This record gives sequence, C-alpha cells and structure tokens, in this order.
Amino acid sequence: MNIIEPGIRNLATAKGILLTPYGLDESTITCTLAEIFTHRVDYADLYFQSTRSKAWSLEEPGRRRRQIGQLQHRPGCRRARRVG
Repeated sequence: MNIIEPGIRNLATAKGILLTPYGLDESTITCTLAEIFTHRVDYADLYFQSTRSKAWSLEEPGRRRRQIGQLQHRPGCRRARRVG
C-alpha cells in the first residue's frame, strides 16, 4: 500500500473540479501569489471552495413535491500584513 497515493488522487480530483474548468493551473496560482506579495503583505493564500446541496419538500407522505439543487464554486484570497 502506498500512503501517498490517496493524497495524489485527492489533488487530481481537486484540480479537475476547481482549477482546470476555469483555465487555472499551478503556474497561474504561483504567479497570482507572487503578484499579491508585491503589495507589501506578509502572509497570503488562495482558497477554492466547492459546495453541493439538495433539498426536497413533501406534500404527501412518499410524494416529492419540489426538489432544489445548488452547486457553488467560490475562489478567494486571504492576505495579512504585520502592524508595527
């Protein structure tokens, strides 16, 4: 059993969902972080969030009245500068 294998598989899944569909890759992320650090910040990171939800409402027992599904992908940037 290779312990690294699950991590590599998870990274490939994350890239396929959060980066590749939007034309992003590790090089783009590296360049983006480098650009952020030109603005005198001490710490910075990028995050990518994916959320999937479903909801149903029932009118009668066992009968589905309405179904709502939602899929969201959100990128973000956090940065901080030391004070003092």
